[in-house]
Parts: sequence; structure tokens; C-alpha cells
Amino acid sequence: MEYTVTKNETSADLHLTYFPDDIEGAFIKAYEKAAKKAKIDGFRPGKAPINIVKKVLGESVTQDALNILLSDSIHNLQPKLEFKTFGDPKIEIQKFERKETLIAVASFELAPEAQLGEYNNLPILTHEIEVSDLDIDEHLKEIQFQLAKTSVKEEGESVEDKDLIDMDFVSKDPNGKVVQEKNKYLHYLGKNPINYDLEKHLIGMKVGEEKDFEYIYPESTPEKSLVGTKLFYNVKMNEIFKVLLPELDDSFANEWREDFQTLEDLKNNLKDSLRKNITNRLEQRYFDSLLRQILEKSSYKIPDSMIKNEIDHVYHESIHEMGLGHIPMDKLAEILKKDLDEVKKSYEERAFINIKNILGIYKIAEVEKMTVEQDELESAFQSYRNNLNPEKLKEIDINKVVRNLHENILIDKVFKYLRKNSKETVEKITVTQAEEILQSK
Repeated sequence: MEYTVTKNETSADLHLTYFPDDIEGAFIKAYEKAAKKAKIDGFRPGKAPINIVKKVLGESVTQDALNILLSDSIHNLQPKLEFKTFGDPKIEIQKFERKETLIAVASFELAPEAQLGEYNNLPILTHEIEVSDLDIDEHLKEIQFQLAKTSVKEEGESVEDKDLIDMDFVSKDPNGKVVQEKNKYLHYLGKNPINYDLEKHLIGMKVGEEKDFEYIYPESTPEKSLVGTKLFYNVKMNEIFKVLLPELDDSFANEWREDFQTLEDLKNNLKDSLRKNITNRLEQRYFDSLLRQILEKSSYKIPDSMIKNEIDHVYHESIHEMGLGHIPMDKLAEILKKDLDEVKKSYEERAFINIKNILGIYKIAEVEKMTVEQDELESAFQSYRNNLNPEKLKEIDINKVVRNLHENILIDKVFKYLRKNSKETVEKITVTQAEEILQSK
């Protein structure tokens, strides 16, 4: 066998020429493989002499022989090649004559590469969160409702703000399709400001009363895609309870947790928890900022199939989150009222960013000699297992879980390295400002 290589930017062609001895050797292997299952008169499977097998099977093993010759030789050649390949090659047979020659081309995509620019001393803006009493009001209200006492309202009394109600309801879209339906549903009025506009329709209802009304999601709706959406409600009031909220004082704090002696202790705990929660959520923003700078300073070579696979992955994750099932992209474009090319481009851009980020992360880990130790992996896997019930554990692909854990540990190490070696500027901001940052694209 002889071979030559033609290498391009993101691919390489392996030109292969085989001679009669190479071809005949592959046919012998194909005959031996086929003989194990072939039914040849007078012989048990696998016991017929090879010359009899050759005579009986003739040219019927040609495709198998070619597959054996090409796969074995390419596999043996790969360690000698001066490039790393990505995925299986596409093979084209250009000429084949059994007694003379086999000429073929194996086309490989080259493994992805990242040529990193500067990744140390990158500027990064981080935040110190200032939490006020106003910021924890909703959390205190939640605790109040959890510690509240209730009493059934007298017959004839109507629903008021801050009551607890037991109701049956169904909501439908303008086409009459049921959006949500619940019976014996308990709901605290006035607990969540988001529901105030909807709850106005319930004020004044009495036990046994049934009411129909329409509701249009207002501008204040957090999920902006719902703004302006109209639903039609049918509500039946089953029972009404007066809610007695406890006073916000030291006794309230102590009832909630025995180690809190004063209301101030509870407030400080809530402030710390809120601060930590927001800070943790902002961490991904900081990492994204660093990765964005690295991406801009670096160059990448990415095989086409890798891009296609990531586009498919990003797309299917996206429609799953939307609850749309397995719909084609042209159908999604129709639902979103967008041009198909625009939708395709958005997923391509996300796929490119994902690939470049992960290539950059692994390259930094390689250059800085970061590894994941076995004990780290075992500890992470044990923690993962502890959070699953035994039945769910039976369903998981353990190898996939371990790969994901390995990647997550490595990503965390790279992030910590980048943070430690960045030029950090700290800005004090309020909770409201932090939420605006988290909600921005």
C-alpha cells in the first residue's frame, strides 16, 4: 500500500493505493469472517477449508473485503499522520480491479484548534451588592404567610384583599383551548404583586358564586412575551379564609428560627442570603465577560460537522425549553413570525460562540496544565448520586454523567484561574440594579 496526504485549512485527504497482495489479504479475511456463519454442504459453520469457502462465496464478499481493507489500513495509518482528525472519514473509491489495484480517497475533517490570544490580566467589572430593608420585604412577607393563622369566614362574607381562598378555575385562550385547570386550588390574595391585576376580579366574590371574566396580561408582566395575551377565566369560589398575619417583631423571628433572638437577626440573615444568591448568579456574567474577551483575541479552526452538531444541539435545547416538541426550524420561524434565514443565523451564532468558548477553556487548561483528579471526579459523582432517587439512578447514562462532571470541574478551575489573574474593578450596586444586569442580554 502507498499513500499521500493533501492537507487543507480544515480538512485533509488521504490518497490510498492498494496492490494485489493487499486486496487478496482483505478477501481472505472476508472469507474467514463469512465462513463462521455460511452454510456449506458437508461442513459445520466455520469448519470448511478456505479454498472451499472461496469457491462457494466467490465475489459475494467483495464489499466486506473492501471495508476491511480500508478500515484496517486507515486505522493503522492514523498514528503516523501529522494531523489530528475529527470523526470518521468519508471514503470514495476511485478505481477497483481485484487482480490489479484499489485507489481510494479518505477525506478527514481536522480536529478543532484554538490559537489563544492574551487571557491574563483581562479587565472585569464585578459588583458588591448593597441590600436594604426594602429588598427583603417580599421575603419577610413570604415568611409571614407561612406562619399565618387562618379562620373560615362567616356565610355571606365576601373575598377581600389578603384573604386565602379555595377555588376551582379554568382558563382558556381565545380559541377555547384550555390553558390551565385546577380544582380546590388554594391561593393567597395580595401575596405576590404580579397577580394584583388578576386578583381584582376575585374581590367581592362569595362562597358558591361562579364568575366569568377575561384577563389581558399587563405591561408589568415579567415574561414580556405574554404581554397583551388574552385569557378567559371561569372561577367558582369554594371557601374563603381570613388570614391573620403575625406581627413583624422579635417573637416572629424566633418562631421562624429558634437561633434568631431578634427581628434584626432575621433581617441580617435574609440580607446575607439575598446577597449571596445574587452574587452567585452574577458569577456566570463575569465568566461570560472574560470568555468574550478571549474569543475576540483568539482564532479558531472548527470542522463543519462540529458546527452542525452544535447547531442541532442548541436548537433542540431551545425548542424543548419553549415546550414546542420536535418541530422543524421553518415551523419555529413561522411561530416566531421571523424570516427563516434570520432564525438559522441566530442559532449558528450561538453554536459558534459555544464551540469557541469550550475550545478556549480546554486550551487554557492544557497550557496551564490543569487536570481533573480522580478523587475530585469521585467526590462530584458521589454528590450527584446523593441527589438522585434510586429509581432515577437506574435510568442515567453513567459515562455521560461522568464526562459532564469532568467538564464542569475543569471549567470551574479555568474560571477561578481567569478571575484570579484578571484586573478586577468592583462597583457597589443595589439589588434592583443587579436584577437589571441579570435580566439584560
